[in-house]
Amino acid sequence: LTNVDTYGDTLTNGEDSALVSGLRLISNGNQSFDCTLDLWITDLDFSFGNLSVTLLRAFSEEDAANNGVDLVSSILGGVISESILYLMADSGLCPAFDRQMVNDLNAIDRLNDTETTDLLAVSVEILAAIDQEGNSSKMVELVDLLSIPDRHEWSRPASELLRDTAGTLLVETGINLIEAIVANPGNIDLSGFPEGTPVLDFQEIWKAIKHSTDNSYNGTSGILALERPIIAFLNGDEMSMVVSNLATILSSSNSRSRNAMNWLSEVVAFNAELSWRHTLADTLLTDENSRDLALLLENQPIVSGLTERHNGVESPVEWIANMQITGTFESFLFLTDWLLRTMGATTSSE
Repeated sequence: LTNVDTYGDTLTNGEDSALVSGLRLISNGNQSFDCTLDLWITDLDFSFGNLSVTLLRAFSEEDAANNGVDLVSSILGGVISESILYLMADSGLCPAFDRQMVNDLNAIDRLNDTETTDLLAVSVEILAAIDQEGNSSKMVELVDLLSIPDRHEWSRPASELLRDTAGTLLVETGINLIEAIVANPGNIDLSGFPEGTPVLDFQEIWKAIKHSTDNSYNGTSGILALERPIIAFLNGDEMSMVVSNLATILSSSNSRSRNAMNWLSEVVAFNAELSWRHTLADTLLTDENSRDLALLLENQPIVSGLTERHNGVESPVEWIANMQITGTFESFLFLTDWLLRTMGATTSSE
């Protein structure tokens, strides 16, 4: 979906992928439509309580071979061609239903491609599970969630990220890890787990997702209530600066950041039970310390002092980053390790 356009052709420069178009379709269709088109012979009643909810529901119920235009036809109860949909868009009777939305309907067709056969089957099963009869249906909440990327202009960067990382060892390893934990929890050694702590299997994850979409006393679900603070955080100048600086560090040919993951194996080898985590958590993650840390991060003079240059002198954060890029930090660790071994101490390097 990230490599082709809505017609299944290879993407050209600046062209939206089928994934971007599909997310835009859900976002723009997340509203009610109520209009009628005069076709001379008959009238086309184009009325939906919520177009996106109706489309997803029809998608989970209809034949998997149906495309976007066929879904709209089945919803309207007649045979509707793409030309008639363009006629409806050009009429202006439904301002939100424009030519862009008709084009985006073709994104649904891509789920019928050979490359997305498995995705199609999984999508139908998930939608059927979410859209349970009665008050248990979470289709409206799902549409609200899927509308967030397009509404905040995240869909294009997300599509590009998926296109760049698909097939990489990092992604494949992550998928295999998730599959090993969620799909086959019986293969996990529970001897090191605290008593009474089971593996977080798929059923528990599904329950957590379901509960997160339940409306609270103010009518907003817990997961959607996080939208505003997350958006404020991601759109902040500080976040942009962090991303820019991190990109500089990771793209530098002298960067040794890739070696950071090697520390994980050494930490596990040193203490397989990771008991030090509980000690740190009990000490650092108390209510009082968490509150003080939050107040510290909200203190603008302190943040500026750590991140901004003053009188041409690099900031402490820049100084630390330069230590990483130039290898000074690694040399310091090597020297410390050598001194400790000289004094007779046993280090993880041994």
